[in-house]
Amino acid sequence: MRSPSSSRPETRLRRVALAAAAAVAVPAAIAISVGCQALVGIEGSSITHVADAGVDPSPTSADATVTDGDSLVPRDSTTLADAGSTSDASFDGSCDTTPGAGALDAVAEADAPDAAACTALERRCNGNTLQQCTSGAWTDETTCTIFCRNAQCETPPSCTGINQACGTSGDPRSCCSAHVVEGGAFVRDFDGITPSHDDDTYKATVSSFVLDDFEVTVERFSRFVAAYPATGADGGAPSGSMPTVGKGKNPNDPNDDGWEASFPMPQDRAELIAAVANGPACDAPTWSTMPSHLPIACAPYYVAYAFCIWDGGRLPSEAEWNYAASGGGGATDGQRVYPFSDPRTSLAITPADAVYGVTAPLSVGSTLPRGQGKWKQADLAGNLSEWVRDSYNFPYLTNPCMDCADHTPGSDVATRGGDYSLPATLVEAAARSQAPPTYGFSTIGFRCARSK
Repeated sequence: MRSPSSSRPETRLRRVALAAAAAVAVPAAIAISVGCQALVGIEGSSITHVADAGVDPSPTSADATVTDGDSLVPRDSTTLADAGSTSDASFDGSCDTTPGAGALDAVAEADAPDAAACTALERRCNGNTLQQCTSGAWTDETTCTIFCRNAQCETPPSCTGINQACGTSGDPRSCCSAHVVEGGAFVRDFDGITPSHDDDTYKATVSSFVLDDFEVTVERFSRFVAAYPATGADGGAPSGSMPTVGKGKNPNDPNDDGWEASFPMPQDRAELIAAVANGPACDAPTWSTMPSHLPIACAPYYVAYAFCIWDGGRLPSEAEWNYAASGGGGATDGQRVYPFSDPRTSLAITPADAVYGVTAPLSVGSTLPRGQGKWKQADLAGNLSEWVRDSYNFPYLTNPCMDCADHTPGSDVATRGGDYSLPATLVEAAARSQAPPTYGFSTIGFRCARSK
C-alpha cells in the first residue's frame, strides 16, 4: 500500500450553488425512437408526432437514435454529444406524445412478464422471482432469498451460510439482498427544488443493473478478510479475495478497464485488518471480529472495489448510484429530493427516514421500510457516505453521459449519500463529496452493484 502522508487526510464536501438553467429549445430535426412509441420528433420543449414535426420517420439522419430493447442508443458515437454541444438539447425520455408532456416514466421493465411464447423449461428473472416456462407461458417458480440474476437465484460469497437478516422486524431481508434498478434517463445532481441542485445541465442514461439493498456490513466484510489475500482463478471467491487484472468492469462502459495491477492493496491479512481498524483517517472504526450489522467503515476505495469483485460484482458508477437514489428521472416520481421523498418534491426528513445529524452509524436498514428508495435500497441518504467507481471532477467531464464513469487517474474519488454526522441538507440524493482513494474514513462505506 502507498505510504500515508504525514498530514491527516480530510474528506471535502463540495456543494456547488448553481443558477437555474434556462429552458432551451430542441431542434425539430431530431428523430427519436423510444421503444414503447413510434418515432417522435421534438420541437421546442414539447414532444410531437413525427408527422407533425415534419421529420422523415426513418432514422437515417446523423442525429437520429435507434433503440436497443428499451434503451436509447446513439446512432453513432457523436450523436448525443453533438446534440448537447450545439444546442444543449435534451430528451426527457417520455413516451407520452402530448405536447408539453415531460415524463420519464415510460422506461420499460426489462423483466416484466409478457405474452411472448417461451421454450419449455426455459428460465428467467422477473424482479427477484425466478420464473420457468410451462406450456408456453411464464410461471413463478420461486422467490429468491438474495436476488435473481442470470436466470437463477444467486447467493454472493459474503452471505454464504449467513442466515441472519438485516433491516427491521417490519422488513427483514438477507444482508446481501439486492434489487434490479430499471435503467433510463435522468439529470445528474438535480432535483429542481433545492437551491444547490437546480441546474439541469448534466444529462445521463444508465442501463438496468442490480444494486445491493444495504451497505456492506462488518459481518460480510469479515468473509473477505478471511479469504485474503489469495487470488482466485476467476479473480474472486471462493479461493481468494485479491482480484485479478481486468475484473470488476462495467460491461456497459467501454472505457472501464476494471482492476489494474497498479492499484495499491494491503500486503497481507494483518495489514488489511489494520487498515479498517486503525488507519490514519479511521478515528471511529466499525470493524469487529464479532458478527455485526453495522456498515463497514474505514475501507479505502481500492479495498472496497476489491471486495465487490470478490463478491461477484463491482462498484456502481456515480451515474448509477445517483440514478438509484433519485428514483430515476420520471416526472411523477423521479429526480427526488431524498431517495424516499413522496411526493418527489418533498423536503420532509426525520430520523425515521435516514441516519443523519448523529455521532455514529446504525445497523444497515434501520429505517426500513420508510427510508428505502424507489428500488428498495436502504441508507442511500445518510448512515455512511459511499464510494463509487468514479474519480471526482466538477463539472462532469462527460455530458451527456451514456453508461459513463470518470476514470481520470490520480484524482480523488467521488462519494455519494452523505453520512451520519451531516445535516439533512447534505444527505440529499443530489449531494456529492470526494475523498483520496488510498485512505479509509470513519464516515465512508460502500455497497456493490452487479450487471443485469
